[in-house]
Amino acid sequence: MPEPAVVITGKGQARVLRGHPWVFRTDVARTDSAGPGAVVRVIGPRGRPLGHAFYSSRSEIRLTTFIDRGDGQWQSPLRQVAVEAASADMSWKAVHRYSQDYIELQEKHNVKFYRTPNAVLQRQLVVYDQATVKRKDNAMWVEIEQSQKRFAQRAVKWQLDTQIYPTMAYNHYLGKPAAPEKKKA
Repeated sequence: MPEPAVVITGKGQARVLRGHPWVFRTDVARTDSAGPGAVVRVIGPRGRPLGHAFYSSRSEIRLTTFIDRGDGQWQSPLRQVAVEAASADMSWKAVHRYSQDYIELQEKHNVKFYRTPNAVLQRQLVVYDQATVKRKDNAMWVEIEQSQKRFAQRAVKWQLDTQIYPTMAYNHYLGKPAAPEKKKA
């Protein structure tokens, strides 16, 4: 059975052909029996197939996230936004889930968490450097190590320059209050 069809107005068609990612309620001329969230065929006012989209019967935005424009060509900018949104959503969900698990393990199962001391981490770096000296005759190892360092130089510099770490805000709102400043005599 073919997907339900939605016929849109000339104004709606013009938006779709310009790459606009949705169609408003006022630009829908006719709808087959499409339910909320259904994938529908989008048809122009003169019967031209324009692609497929998700249909909403309740929103002012009736058609969203065009899957294609009818010519088999994906709308790359929209797809990229969708990929980025899904990635951000998954990142948020991971933080949400891991932080809940972290609290549950401590409170219900009496698990203790310990940060690795900086001195231990620094020693691990020294030991790694000593181990890599033994691999300098391995061309593949050298190439991989150089590639990783180039990536880290770029990516970590970006992160250090652009990311705001939450330590200050966390301590300000949720941590121990800062000691009062000593009055100067």
